[in-house]
Amino acid sequence: MTSQHNPRRTTIQQGPADSTYYISMTKKNKSCKKTQVKNFTEDFENAQEREMEDLPNSLIVRLPPQGSASDAFSSAPREKHNKKSIRPPVLFHREHEEPHGYLSQWYLSSFTDPTTNQTYNCAEQYMMHHKALFRDDLTTAASILATPYPKDQKALGRCVANWDDEAWDAVKEKGVEDGSYLKFSQNKDLKERLLMTGERELVEASASDRVWGVGFNAKSALSKRDEWGLNLLGKCLMRARERVKEDEAKRV
Repeated sequence: MTSQHNPRRTTIQQGPADSTYYISMTKKNKSCKKTQVKNFTEDFENAQEREMEDLPNSLIVRLPPQGSASDAFSSAPREKHNKKSIRPPVLFHREHEEPHGYLSQWYLSSFTDPTTNQTYNCAEQYMMHHKALFRDDLTTAASILATPYPKDQKALGRCVANWDDEAWDAVKEKGVEDGSYLKFSQNKDLKERLLMTGERELVEASASDRVWGVGFNAKSALSKRDEWGLNLLGKCLMRARERVKEDEAKRV
């Protein structure tokens, strides 16, 4: 038998012999042609040669009893298709970079903490203010609130007195998650943009940060996935997204 008449075979061990079909997929119009083989016996090769002479791109499937045909087709080669249908991660970094700069901590978007009635101009200010409050450094905390510039807010956050990395590591993710939740839940436009990401993975593509980001820029991040850093900001954003989704579901 030539290679032209040697299709891929998938045999499902369910159903009677006379429920075996040849399914032919035509690449041009993606149409299907189904030909029943009435005598699926020891003479299989001859039947294949005879019935599939004009169907070189066929898939052989033995259908289960009527009413459960979907079980048979579930083993057809759909896994490869599903892998291709997975949407890629959302990569972001600088606040001014479109289309996903709004995910950055430095993106200017005012929101208020309902527990303190304190308003912040961005998620970075929220994080750094709480960083100072965490160590009871009220002077630095006040300075962070006084500056509108995210870069300066971050610099002040590095000057918090009596700093303890280990203690901060235990609470920092919850703080960033809470700030992100407030940011997106209180800004309608940003909330809609966040929800439009669906279930896609959110990734801070920062080449200089392997803790909050992945340690690679957008150009190389996807090809270096096995070498990624922690991506803590992306994970905090995804948890905040789930909280926003829960809020929206309650409103329905």
